[in-house]
Amino acid sequence: MTATGDREGSRPAADALQGSTAPATPVADSAAPAVPAPPAHGHAPIAPAADPTVPAVPAPPAPGHAPTTEQPFFVYGTLLPGEPNHDMFIRGRSAREETALLRGAVLYDGPGYPYAIDGDAVVHGTLVTAAPDGYRELLALLDSLEEFLGPGHPRNLYERVTRAVELPDGRTVLAWVYLAAAAVTRSLHAGGVPIPDGRWLTRRPPPPGPRTP
Repeated sequence: MTATGDREGSRPAADALQGSTAPATPVADSAAPAVPAPPAHGHAPIAPAADPTVPAVPAPPAPGHAPTTEQPFFVYGTLLPGEPNHDMFIRGRSAREETALLRGAVLYDGPGYPYAIDGDAVVHGTLVTAAPDGYRELLALLDSLEEFLGPGHPRNLYERVTRAVELPDGRTVLAWVYLAAAAVTRSLHAGGVPIPDGRWLTRRPPPPGPRTP
C-alpha cells in the first residue's frame, strides 16, 4: 500500500509539470533557402562573393600616370638618325629603329628643333625601341632633354603622351611622343611656322642672311 500510495501521490506533480511546459520551437525546413539577416543599422551590406567564372576587369590607370608596360618612343626632330641628339642619346641605347608616321599631328619649325602638336596632318619620324634593361635610363634621358617635368607641369617644354604610330607594313603601335606643351602650343597657333610635309629633315631652308662680298 505504501508503494501504491507513493505512485498515486506523485501524479499531481507530474500533471503540474505537464501544464507548465512551453510550446516546442518549430524545426526549420531544410529544403527552404536561408534568408540572410538584414544588416545592422548604420552598416553597409556585405557584397556578394565574386563569380570566379567572370574575368576581372583591371582598373584604369590614374590620370596623368604612365602605363605599367614599357613603350617605344616616336622621335621626329633632332633625335632622328643622322641628327646630333641621336648620337648623344639614342645610339647604343636602342634595340630597334623603324620608320614610322604619326597621324593627326602637325609639325612646326622651332629654334633649332621642331615641335609637334595635335592637328590634321602627318608627322614623319622614327620608332625607337629601347635596348633590353635600358628603358628606364632612356626614358629619364629623353624626359630631361625634352624638359618634361611631369604631366601638366607649368614649366614643361614638351608633354610626353601616348599616341598610336603607324609602321610601313600598316601596323599601329602605341608609343611615347613628346608634343609641345600647352603654352608652346598656344604660341604656335598664334604665329608658328608649320613644316608642310611633316619632315624635319626636309624642313624649309633658313631665311637668307645678308650678302657678303
